[in-house]
Amino acid sequence: MDASASIWQGELVRLRAIEPDDWAFYFAWNQDDEQSRRISAIPFPQSAAAVQQWAQQEATRKPEGDAFRFVIENASGEVVGDLATHHCDARAGAFAYGIAIHREHRRRGYAFEAITLVLRYEGVSANSVAPCASQHGIERLDRRAVGAAASPAAAAETPYGPSG
Repeated sequence: MDASASIWQGELVRLRAIEPDDWAFYFAWNQDDEQSRRISAIPFPQSAAAVQQWAQQEATRKPEGDAFRFVIENASGEVVGDLATHHCDARAGAFAYGIAIHREHRRRGYAFEAITLVLRYEGVSANSVAPCASQHGIERLDRRAVGAAASPAAAAETPYGPSG
């Protein structure tokens, strides 16, 4: 990948908007109870039609401030995960995020790079990142990152989508 082409593209991953055709990825992902437990609980089953409708709505949703849901693709263009920013407060210079990497793609640096790309966009400096706890585990952010990016040493990789 040419990391210089877009702020949303790194060496390993590219962040992009959800497309209607992504419904199949989310539908299959929602069948993974381990992933669902990492969010909060196992949801009731959803039909393929419901997930298709959700993906269509997400694909056409306008961003609200800096709150946005990204699909994470690897260098081969394969969907490997999902990242959503929320509770964005530009005045305070703060935001929260949730990230999920499909189990087959974990431990390859995808979550690290995806978070780094968002942190660069949000203008978060490495010195302003503090450790934070979540109900899904502890997220430690490494202050040794260069430039305006901080790196997650251990990010809770939890799925998002129509059931989460």
